[in-house]
Amino acid sequence: MKRIYILILFLCFSIISNVEAGFINGSFKWGGRNRIYTVYVPNIYYTQGQKVPLLFGLHGFGDAIDNFKNICLTGIADTANFICVYPQALSDPILGANAWNSGATVLGVPFNRNVDDVGFLNALMDTVKSKYMIEDSKVYFFGYSFGSFMSQRMACENREKIAAIGAVSGTIGSGLDCQPGGLMPIVYFHGTSDDVIKYYTNYYGKPAEENRDFWVANNECNPVPTIDSLPDIARDGKTITHWTYTGATTENIMEFYKVQFGEHEWLGLPDNDISYCQTIWAFFKRFSRPQTTGIQQNLVKNSIDVFPNPSSGLFQIRLINGNTDVQQINILNTNGALVKTINTNGGLNFILSEKLTPGTYFIQLIGEKSVYEGKKIVVF
Repeated sequence: MKRIYILILFLCFSIISNVEAGFINGSFKWGGRNRIYTVYVPNIYYTQGQKVPLLFGLHGFGDAIDNFKNICLTGIADTANFICVYPQALSDPILGANAWNSGATVLGVPFNRNVDDVGFLNALMDTVKSKYMIEDSKVYFFGYSFGSFMSQRMACENREKIAAIGAVSGTIGSGLDCQPGGLMPIVYFHGTSDDVIKYYTNYYGKPAEENRDFWVANNECNPVPTIDSLPDIARDGKTITHWTYTGATTENIMEFYKVQFGEHEWLGLPDNDISYCQTIWAFFKRFSRPQTTGIQQNLVKNSIDVFPNPSSGLFQIRLINGNTDVQQINILNTNGALVKTINTNGGLNFILSEKLTPGTYFIQLIGEKSVYEGKKIVVF
């Protein structure tokens, strides 16, 4: 009997792994708009049963997650065991293309100036953490082009949540007053022949070397770098110089890759002398950041009771500890899609009586400035 029980558990685990591994699409309402994303979960995640790093990949102007999700970081995740999430920007109403509100400007006007992308990405971070075993101290952002601008905005405004960032062909936007308030490890790549985000005269933000110097100063690095050149093996018409700025601790660091004759592109082996994906992950895995969001962690653990659970569909939801910060309760399915919303209006007790399709759901608590993880509920 014991062997049969173990076999059943193994078969159930195998089915779950096959269903939930790979790309998983999701969406939720933020700022009155539907925001979409996809999460890449490697099969190895389900076999090791441990907390893993979380990487955010931000696409460039006019791009979408269906394309950018195929960047090579997902292949590395299959063996390194981390989760990647690829969110999608909203279409700019004037330019008619997907664009992050990153602080980048055109003729002094910010892209998607009325969109709270910082809030959305923070909400998405909490959403992914509510569903997967994420190591809070190992959250990273990387971006390409205008996704690079957005990654750096996240570093400027959310340093306490992010361990390191990677930036490719994009800088700090000219409309952003960047004040990280502390150290932020960064690896940054830019080509001298980039005709979109120009190396020397950037129309949207800081020129490349000024951007480099900003992070060198912010990270309190020695302004005299160690410089080395990558071997020119690929013979692709580009040469790469690597500048490393360090300081007193491991977080006093800024690494800069200057790609001579490099264009607006993402480089990889064997066609080029460097793999941006491998270099970014090798950089990221050196850093972790202790979380300081103790209030939010207390809310995650202590702010909600749900009973009975499991249930045939009738649940009582009770906010405890006198928690009046919660303004909205969301019910999400396993893909992150919004199923039901309850506006709290300052109340503490609620009945969820709508018949839900049998399955697993997540309760998400929306506060004034944050999204808090709630509880998993099961409908039979």
